[in-house]
Amino acid sequence: MIIQLLYFDRTYVIQMTNVRIYGYAAYCLLYTTAILCNKYVLSTLGFQYPTIFQGWQTLVGFLMIYGYSGNVLKTVTLSEVIPWIPAMLLYVGSIYSGSKALAHLSIPVFLLSHGASDVILMLCDSHMPTGGVHASMPFKIGGMMLAFWSAHYNAELLDLVWIILYTLFAGAYRTLSFWYTTPQWPYSGLTALQRQYLNNMLGFASLLSTAVLLGHHNHVGNHFPHLGSVRFYIGCLLSGMLSWAVNLVFDNISSKTRSSSIEAMQLASKVMALILSMHVFPVAHSLILWAAILLGVVGDVLHMIGKLMEEKGNHNKGLSDIMIGP
Repeated sequence: MIIQLLYFDRTYVIQMTNVRIYGYAAYCLLYTTAILCNKYVLSTLGFQYPTIFQGWQTLVGFLMIYGYSGNVLKTVTLSEVIPWIPAMLLYVGSIYSGSKALAHLSIPVFLLSHGASDVILMLCDSHMPTGGVHASMPFKIGGMMLAFWSAHYNAELLDLVWIILYTLFAGAYRTLSFWYTTPQWPYSGLTALQRQYLNNMLGFASLLSTAVLLGHHNHVGNHFPHLGSVRFYIGCLLSGMLSWAVNLVFDNISSKTRSSSIEAMQLASKVMALILSMHVFPVAHSLILWAAILLGVVGDVLHMIGKLMEEKGNHNKGLSDIMIGP
């Protein structure tokens, strides 16, 4: 009987480990493909109309959530939605500025800037991080600054302004999201799926209406050369579906996995995207850019190690509390 139980436990652990590995691999593949697809539409095809592009992406994400999960807001009240509105506005600002920046800057610069948004989350945390997490901050900032320095030779000043705005918007959004999920936050009544549903709703409602008011749809019809290309429509459709799939897989994994494992998964996906992007969209391999990438990766590794050490410390503290008692 004992042997059968041990065998069952071992089999269950192996199956759960395989499920997690498949989930991590799926996230890395989806994340990398989404970045490459967005870059293809924005740069290779030159579709530099973020109001339409991001409006379309959020519309597809909204419809996919509705088709996959139904109306997730049917039990939500207005009093639960209002506290999330600032985060919704920051989300729209982040995807708009990110689209403007990615259209003109390389994927390594974009990813390093996204990694630097972690610093804003750390600085706004009520408990300053310690250990490896704290040590990662100068590496992330240094990687972003070197990336800006390597990009300014071929980019315009406005492009750098957009990537800085993206870093600020993304960091502020992640900070509000973190606060929203803490037990101390009194208004955290929405699930992750409901929050993403609201983000997409505001995204397509505001961006597509802005595109119509500013006449961007007329400009696309008259001046965009790939409007009749099948590649353009496939790229736009895939970008929206991949964005939804990335969020779906991440939310599913994050609800069942430790934060250190999530950090490792995000690091692997970032490295994969960096390597593939430099082959698919060649950039000038300057020493400054490689130094920026090295600093960014080291910062992410220290962040992951810091999270692992925090989890180990919390686990040991919990065991100590159990052993000692009140």
